[in-house]
Amino acid sequence: MRVDGPPILFQQISPKISDINVTLISGFFSALKSLSDIVNNENSTFFQINYGERVISLLSGKTIMLAIISERADISQSMFSFYRLMEEIEVVLPREDEIVSPYPNFVIEKIRELITEIIGIPSISLKWVPIMVRQVDVEKSSSKFQVLHSIDGNKTIAEIIDQDSEQGNEFLSEIAKLWALGEIKFLRILEEQDYITAKSKIYQFIQNYSPERYELSLKFSKSIEYLPTLIQHLKNGVMVNDLISLDESNWSYEIYDLLDYLLSINAIEILPPEKRGIILIQRMASLCLKISENFYTPDFIINSVKESLDIINSPEIRSEIIFTKTGVEIDRNFLVYSNLKPDEIMKIYDFWFDFIQEFMMKLISGNYLEFIDYFSEILKNELIINYTSEDLIKVQKFSTWFNFIFNQPMKN
Repeated sequence: MRVDGPPILFQQISPKISDINVTLISGFFSALKSLSDIVNNENSTFFQINYGERVISLLSGKTIMLAIISERADISQSMFSFYRLMEEIEVVLPREDEIVSPYPNFVIEKIRELITEIIGIPSISLKWVPIMVRQVDVEKSSSKFQVLHSIDGNKTIAEIIDQDSEQGNEFLSEIAKLWALGEIKFLRILEEQDYITAKSKIYQFIQNYSPERYELSLKFSKSIEYLPTLIQHLKNGVMVNDLISLDESNWSYEIYDLLDYLLSINAIEILPPEKRGIILIQRMASLCLKISENFYTPDFIINSVKESLDIINSPEIRSEIIFTKTGVEIDRNFLVYSNLKPDEIMKIYDFWFDFIQEFMMKLISGNYLEFIDYFSEILKNELIINYTSEDLIKVQKFSTWFNFIFNQPMKN
């Protein structure tokens, strides 16, 4: 964005991240720019602020500002590239007295090319399959490599590079540029440890007489019959490997291909770190409720949950908790988190944490020491097996609080 104007463009640098709302983030950047001026008193060229589980870093140049959304605060290794990028963009942009709105396409495309040349796609995988979105005249293309002829929607990047192994790094740069310009997309980007969830679009594929289901059946004649079962898990957020392992037949690859296709048409999404955090904290809450059944009566648990919900006063959490005759269950529904900004999702994460705290404080009676001992053991095994170290950072404060409650005096 210009120092004194609206954002020039938004460029995604990872094909796996799709949850940033450009309209919302543009307004946020404008407010952030004003805040940066106030906090830094216009004497600093660097400013950071938390954005959910991510961090926005704001760098100021002579005439423009660069905003970077990342999952880590330490971007020191990339600072040189970011400042170089700003300098290159300032050269490309027209002078202030020549500015037109919107900027000409050739200016925007040049900026996108600069981003991919200098920054690239940090997480590009040789296992991905590039596929053309629109026809590119390879003979007239700026690309130096006729290997682009090999992009057929079937070969992986590794297989294409094998055809011209001496030019591997330059080919990756060209691939990044084509993706940034919207000329190609990638298939087979799902990894086993990715968490995915359904979007509303997916339901048209289980409507028996819909044209969308018919077209899908032509591509996936076997695995489409498994789609209703997949959706039951997808709506709650699930790991790719867990979905594939649900079926013990030999066509798990077809299920993966189906999931990959649904991702490419925006019928499912890879969960961003904030929603992965929701899965983690809900799992902790679910284990807490389940284990409490071994030590307390159903009526006591139900009443304790109701009192805890009254204290935290979160309609989002209330909508995902179901009361039964025998206890309490959590029914995860990611539609609750639709259209929320990352920082808003993290506020709900905090509400879940508060709920667990309030509920456990009400258990300080009877066999609560045995309950906590059992809960901590199950929790430790569960977290180590199913979650990454990045996920576990989110619950560090829980361990501190856990020690606190363990040493609380028992209620009479």
